[in-house]
Amino acid sequence: MKKQKDIFISYIVLIISALSLLCVFYLNASEHERINKLLKTRFLEHWSLEQEISRSLLILCANDKGIPDYQNSIPNTEGRFTPDLLKENSPNLLKKRGLQNNQNLCRNIKVQNGEVDKTQHESEADINELESNLHILQGINLVFLLLIPLTFAIWRTVIYIRLVHERKKLYIDLLTGAYNRRYLEQAIKEEKPDYLIMLDLDDFKKINDTYGHLTGDRILIAFTEMLRQFLRETDVIVRFGGDEFIIMLHNIKFEDAKALINRLRSGSHKSIIFDGGKKLDLPGFSAGLAKFRDSLEDTIKRADAYVYQIKKAGKNGLKAEQ
Repeated sequence: MKKQKDIFISYIVLIISALSLLCVFYLNASEHERINKLLKTRFLEHWSLEQEISRSLLILCANDKGIPDYQNSIPNTEGRFTPDLLKENSPNLLKKRGLQNNQNLCRNIKVQNGEVDKTQHESEADINELESNLHILQGINLVFLLLIPLTFAIWRTVIYIRLVHERKKLYIDLLTGAYNRRYLEQAIKEEKPDYLIMLDLDDFKKINDTYGHLTGDRILIAFTEMLRQFLRETDVIVRFGGDEFIIMLHNIKFEDAKALINRLRSGSHKSIIFDGGKKLDLPGFSAGLAKFRDSLEDTIKRADAYVYQIKKAGKNGLKAEQ
């Protein structure tokens, strides 16, 4: 029972650890979401600003009024006019040069605007990739978060199953598959029965002497199987030693316990087949029914005394105390 409590406490600790990891995972996911939103916000702000600048420049290039006032761009010669200077700074020539410069400028603006669009698409792709990586990272975190407690739970379960299996080996009679005396002492510590039945097969020594011990072993095995067929799931069968069995009865009244023994007696008329076809009936039994009171030892002594009285009186009977 103590081992079961220790395992239960370890699972409670595991659950608390898993909840703590879930909180950490939630905080990480929230932080990732905040970073993702911040990146998107900054991306939209930069995108809007770049689009506005590009739009304004394109409007400037598409508008004829965007050409500068070349009349005022004639250099100040402080009253010294020469034919070459006048020719060189004539309005038509300046306008033509200014138009060419403006066209070159607009072409550069369009090229730069294309570069901005390209950079914008690359930035958007990078942000989408970053967002995808964040989702993948969250998924990986979740997998590891579930894998750690799951591995621990499987490990503890496997160990517990092995302990139960080893414990059964210690408490199981190898011949009949019923519990042994060691289990009887342990079971009483955990839960005390209402009644205890002591069964002793009649003339079992005669069967061993006549047919051999192997046949006697088959009788014990068949008798144990018969008990399982007629007993309840809550009843515990213990091979006390040799041809003696103890049955612990839980949550049962006195009259029901006597009726149960009578059903067992009717089931003991079965038989086994041995030596290539020989038939041998199961022997009868003497039974002592004792109410569990002070201790296991005292209860067994009383039940055994009742069996002895039945044996002395002629076997195949029942003596019980209420």
